[in-house]
Amino acid sequence: MSRPLQPPTPDRSTPKEGDARGVPPSTAPPSGERATIPEGRVSRAAPLEGLDRYEVLGELSHGGMGVVYRARDTVLGRVVALKMIRTGEDARAEETIRFHREAEAVSQLDHPNVIRLYDFGVANGLPYFTMPLAEGGSLAGRLKQLTPDPRAAVVLFEKVARGVGHAHQRGVLHRDLKPANVLLDAAGEPLVSDFGLAKFVDRDMGLTKSGDVMGTPAYMAPEQAAGRHELVGPWTDVWALGAMLYEVLTGRLPFAGLNREEILHRILTTAPRPLRLLRPELCPALERIVLKCLKREAAARHATAGALADDLGRWLAGERPPGFSRRRLLAGAACLTGVLALPAALLRPGRGRMDEPNPTKQSAGPTLVLLGDRGPPTALQWLVGKETSTAAPHPQDGAFRVQTTGFALLELLASPPWPDFRFEAKVRHENLGQGVNRGHVGLFFAHRRSAGPEGVQDCFCGLGFTDGSSGRSLLRGYRRDHAPNSWSIGGQTQRIPPPWSPRKYRHLAVEISSSQVRIFLEGECRHRVPTAKIHHEPRTVNGIGHDPWERIRGGGVGLFVSRGIASFQSVLVKRLS
Repeated sequence: MSRPLQPPTPDRSTPKEGDARGVPPSTAPPSGERATIPEGRVSRAAPLEGLDRYEVLGELSHGGMGVVYRARDTVLGRVVALKMIRTGEDARAEETIRFHREAEAVSQLDHPNVIRLYDFGVANGLPYFTMPLAEGGSLAGRLKQLTPDPRAAVVLFEKVARGVGHAHQRGVLHRDLKPANVLLDAAGEPLVSDFGLAKFVDRDMGLTKSGDVMGTPAYMAPEQAAGRHELVGPWTDVWALGAMLYEVLTGRLPFAGLNREEILHRILTTAPRPLRLLRPELCPALERIVLKCLKREAAARHATAGALADDLGRWLAGERPPGFSRRRLLAGAACLTGVLALPAALLRPGRGRMDEPNPTKQSAGPTLVLLGDRGPPTALQWLVGKETSTAAPHPQDGAFRVQTTGFALLELLASPPWPDFRFEAKVRHENLGQGVNRGHVGLFFAHRRSAGPEGVQDCFCGLGFTDGSSGRSLLRGYRRDHAPNSWSIGGQTQRIPPPWSPRKYRHLAVEISSSQVRIFLEGECRHRVPTAKIHHEPRTVNGIGHDPWERIRGGGVGLFVSRGIASFQSVLVKRLS
């Protein structure tokens, strides 16, 4: 058994921007991620001659290093998963070493939540090994099912952490933990798999050079994102577990971006948004456990995955984790009302900061900045239209720009932390089509997603407009979902006064309070609807509209673009006092 590691002394120097760039294209995800073919490579079927003991039934998945088949063991009469390295000249010496190392790592582990090694061999000069067939697929396909039930998610993740903790006790670091690499057996029990990037604590095989960034960006710890492999340890796997748990509890990744480089840069320079800003109903103690995993300094995290599993076990038993006092509990609750500031890394424009009330304005409250004047949003989830849309900084002013040939919904916040709030933004409509192709852009709020006879549908209210030079530009007070299970709050259509210009930002805002909903254009209140007049459409699916007012006062907020191009700046959510 390897001696326990100690977290490295934190490097407090400011990471250089270049540390998160220059990522080599060869760092594609290993074969545990299903149906993922690294860009620029062709996946070839491995020669199956020489597998006398195994009858191959079909391919399960393929990735950067190997191919996984469903196969029958003709000696023992059981169906297994058979993993074989890629073929011919594609199987480089480095990949062959990694393949052997993965088999060696798995062979040293014996835990009910870690994949087992059945057999290892060579066929036609290419190594292969067999393991249990996970009939339940991977955790990647179960995330959305677990999100509504935090306790069920924690029960599963405690088992995953126990499995990873067992590997740490045996001196094995995984280094590529992600939902696709946690398999589920027929009973739904998790199995940690794909040790293709595993590292043995007591030896360095020289496969990873300093500066190389290996792994999956969204789940990388800062030391991995910076290519500081000498700092990698069990705490690195703890970070990945925390990122996975954050994702399943909130429905979002803690660090997201438009590309790999942007994700790595955010990991190195920002802190994750507190979970209860996304899901206010989450337990403060559970939030603290997750955020401890995502501390930028390794010494501040759980030392091993086993320590994380102990914390999760105490939470499930109703016990307080060590150091979690009643004072901390009250402080956690206070952050939702704006009493406490968010982490220092977020106290910058465009990074999701929370500002204290301005004493000169009694109506002003704490402000959550979802998008600044330049660059991408702090958090982003595509609800509709990712396949037909692009999002990137505007080449001239750096504003967040969305272009779509269909309809796009981009959620920036799952739910505002206050029941009474103002949602506002500067919006520029850049596409001036003709007739019905003129397009429509703006903000949406009170978003809900529901499943009915017609499938999953999005239901929301929105404030949008069309800008042009024909004098037919319109302000649409409220926009409803095209699905039948929607509600209305007195939709209005009004003209926007001239001048009409595709280069002009329009200031849009909606205020939701206990008594009414108000719509603003360029600082002027254009429409208001008392709560008594908010009603539901006659056709109801799954009871969506039985209490439309309560649904107006909750749900996600974000941006929408219909058949066009739009730029967005200064997207804010403010508490109404």
